[in-house]
Amino acid sequence: MKSYQLTTEVALYQQTKQQNHHQTVLTLIDEFEHSINDPLLQKDFSLEQLTEQQYDYNQIKVQWQTTVKPLILKALTQESVSPVIAPLTEFVTSLDNLVRGYQAIFEKRVATLRLIQLSTLFITLLFVGLCLYSIHQHIALPLKELTDVARKSAKGDLTQRFTVFREDELGLLAATFNNYNQRIARIYGDLEQRVERKTQELKRSNQILTLLYHVAQEVNESHAGELNHSRVIHQVSEVSGLSNIDLCLLTPEGDVPYQHIVTDSDRTASQNCEQKKCAECLSGETAVVTLINQQQVLQHRYAIEKSGLHYGVIVVTLEAESTMQLWQQQLLKSVAEQLALALSMRSQSDQQRRITLLNERSIIARELHDSLAQSLSYLKIQVTRIQRAISDYPEDARLTSPVTELKEGLNSAYRQLRELLTTFRLHIDSEGLQCAVLQTIQTLAQRSDIDVSLNYKTAHIPFTPNEEIHLLQITKEALQNALNHSQGSEVSIQFIEKNDHKVEITIADNGVGLDETQQELNHYGTVIMQERSHSLGGEFLLANRSEGGAQVIFSFYPQYFKS
Repeated sequence: MKSYQLTTEVALYQQTKQQNHHQTVLTLIDEFEHSINDPLLQKDFSLEQLTEQQYDYNQIKVQWQTTVKPLILKALTQESVSPVIAPLTEFVTSLDNLVRGYQAIFEKRVATLRLIQLSTLFITLLFVGLCLYSIHQHIALPLKELTDVARKSAKGDLTQRFTVFREDELGLLAATFNNYNQRIARIYGDLEQRVERKTQELKRSNQILTLLYHVAQEVNESHAGELNHSRVIHQVSEVSGLSNIDLCLLTPEGDVPYQHIVTDSDRTASQNCEQKKCAECLSGETAVVTLINQQQVLQHRYAIEKSGLHYGVIVVTLEAESTMQLWQQQLLKSVAEQLALALSMRSQSDQQRRITLLNERSIIARELHDSLAQSLSYLKIQVTRIQRAISDYPEDARLTSPVTELKEGLNSAYRQLRELLTTFRLHIDSEGLQCAVLQTIQTLAQRSDIDVSLNYKTAHIPFTPNEEIHLLQITKEALQNALNHSQGSEVSIQFIEKNDHKVEITIADNGVGLDETQQELNHYGTVIMQERSHSLGGEFLLANRSEGGAQVIFSFYPQYFKS
């Protein structure tokens, strides 16, 4: 193309002689030389065996330098371009052959490049597929698993674990997540155990407070310390979890329990309990090791005591290797204090009723003394005056007999009234019935040489004030009759408890026994004793003994065992 442009420009210059065409020819020559000497046309000669193209290229350069270029420059000075046409045509043909060679090389290389591109594309696609598979297997699936595990863990399922074990970031993340889940699960488990333990403690504390509240409420509402001890001690056993608990209740003067409650009905009683030996349990030791049925056991003892008075003991029996928890000990101490308070209130209530009863009896005695006794004394004086007045007249049975009978009747009534006043003035202090009986024996025995012995085996029984008054009156009346009429040398008084909790009082002497005269003389006292026995719902017997003498036997069931 540039060759023909050169020819055209040369022809135009020859025709017009314009300088611009001349300059254009020179410019085209420079451009042609620059193009033909372009290194791009020679760079692959050293890489490939292109001898034919190299030869053609060298021939073209030689032909240009030696033939075509000089002819063009020469044609600028001539009038005709004909000398240039033939060499230029041959030169263009050579150029065309060289371009075809380059084109063939280019097409071959393009085919090779296309093959390379296709191979590269296939390899790239294969590599991309492998990368996608690897990403899916090593990144997507682990991330999906991690997401699922995290989602389930967020919902509270801390048993989930990440199953990827690798030495990369995901492996580190999986191990960290598993360790985190494991720690959280352990913390949750520990917290759940603590919450469960605290819940149990709160529940137990609530049960303990409820139990103590109900016991205290029952004690306060009763105003007399009345309490269902069996129900209380069974509730204590249920709340504390201690199945082997004994509750022994005693009177302040007694040495054996009047009530023994055992929470474990299948347990056999210890030898001390069978033999009614309570001294060991009432000792100051709170925790001792002892033998029960040839087995070594540990006993915790909690005294029921208030204001220096012992009302009983709570005994907890454990196996030798077992121990009691602090809250169990505190519960039993609190229950023992509540029971001591209830029993103390009951004792105070009994004492108050006893004082009230004695005050009423003293008031009655004082009223009888101020009214009836004075009237009888006045009548006795008047009868004496009548006897003295009729002594100055001749005896007349119609006058003396009624006056004598009237005097004897007044004397009998006055004597009975004095005995009744003495009875009403009997006093039972806070030391109990046994002390009152001893005082009565000492007072009455001073008037006689008869020996009086007392066998008191009921100190452990909690008699009511009314029962104490009646028992003391029956004992006093029977003892007074024995001292006044038996003519014996000994009188024995026994207070004993039968196996069925029945109490029997026996007053016996070794005297002459009973006859019709003595029974008639003591008819009033006998009637009083029978009425007292009837008021207690007991049985009364006055009879002679087979070995000589008389005896009074009174038996009844105390109110405590009836309830």
